[in-house]
Amino acid sequence: MQINTGVMMKQFRHLEHSQREEWVAERIADPGRSSNRSPECRCLLAIWRQSCLLTAAFRAVLNTSRRIVSPELLPSWVESLPMSARSRLPRTKEEGAAAVYFPACINRIFGGSKISRRKRSLAETFVTVSERAGNPVFIPSDVAGNCCATVWHSKGYNAGNILMANRVVESMWRWSKQGALPIVSDASSCTLGLRQEVLDYLTPENQDRHKRLTIYDSITWADERLLPNLKVRRKVRSATIHPTCSMHTLGVDATLRKIAAQLAEAPFYPLTSTCCAFAGDRGLLHEELTRSATREEADEVAGKNLDLYLCANRTCEVGMEHATGAPYESFLYALEELTRPLTSPIGNYTAPQGVSRVRIL
Repeated sequence: MQINTGVMMKQFRHLEHSQREEWVAERIADPGRSSNRSPECRCLLAIWRQSCLLTAAFRAVLNTSRRIVSPELLPSWVESLPMSARSRLPRTKEEGAAAVYFPACINRIFGGSKISRRKRSLAETFVTVSERAGNPVFIPSDVAGNCCATVWHSKGYNAGNILMANRVVESMWRWSKQGALPIVSDASSCTLGLRQEVLDYLTPENQDRHKRLTIYDSITWADERLLPNLKVRRKVRSATIHPTCSMHTLGVDATLRKIAAQLAEAPFYPLTSTCCAFAGDRGLLHEELTRSATREEADEVAGKNLDLYLCANRTCEVGMEHATGAPYESFLYALEELTRPLTSPIGNYTAPQGVSRVRIL
């Protein structure tokens, strides 16, 4: 019937907003003020996590505050919430680059899984493996002032959404040299935002610009531009994937399965892998939603003694780790590690160490 309940809910949210709330959201999106406050978010995330780790009293205060203020505004404590990401993005060169790399906001804020304890950031990993494949990427110096606008879109803040959607298309147009270079996003939900969800909010000029942009998801980029030029030096024994809702919409879920098959001798694809219900921030506000939505998938994965848990969307990875106790993370980490020259150290590859003991919450 093609009934999109998500769009309907976003419209309802917009109708509930006061003019002042819309004004505040627009000011947050304003590049001249506080757009994309990644440093502040990283700092708050680090303080919040350390406080929760150090004292149970903080968690009690948090739970009480949620009841007093609103469970729709204050997040609950989720054990799988990672530490903050590194503040500095890797250095890259524009000269000779095969694509523009647009690191998603969430990957600039959230670090990797605590279970795997990887030393490299996702951005460093992506830059490294792309260069190894002969398709180097560059990160624009002003990337921190840009966002796919999904956060405004999903919350129904139209004014902020219009501002950021047009700003990011203008930036991508400039970065790509008027569409000459492709843009690559490292989070599938952000790719969906950049490709589709911004369209209805663009000016006629930016709609024309958008038509001439080529926007890759990291999954498609890896399949078309990286793996043909890389040699998988060794395969792990087993791997599973969690295809997200945005991957289904983009049509790249089958491509992630294809990549998993090239990295593992025996890939496992759960039949019950559907929406994890983390939905951006819903899993932080109502962690029981993710626990319920992923119960069957967690049950199917449990006891499989798997080596890798692959995905390509950070919040969904956090939700799946919360549900299973396994380190779901971007497939790019495994791709980079398993295609390293044999003379290179394996480094921080820790997937086989205990990750098969999946817990079902």
